[in-house]
Amino acid sequence: MNVLMYCLPLMATSTPCCAYLDAGSSSMLLQLLFGGVAGGLVFLKIYFRRLVSFFKAKK
Repeated sequence: MNVLMYCLPLMATSTPCCAYLDAGSSSMLLQLLFGGVAGGLVFLKIYFRRLVSFFKAKK
C-alpha cells in the first residue's frame, strides 16, 4: 500500500516521452532472444542426458 501511495503522484505528474528503436537496438533484442533460446536448449540437453543416465541400467 505504501508503494502505491508514493508511486501514484509520480504517475499522475509524468509527461509523455518521445523515443524510438533504431536498427541496432532491434538487432540486439533479436540476438538476446536467440541467445536465450540457444542457452535454454543447451541447458535442457545437458540435464536430459543426466536424467536418462540416472535411470539407465548399469551393466
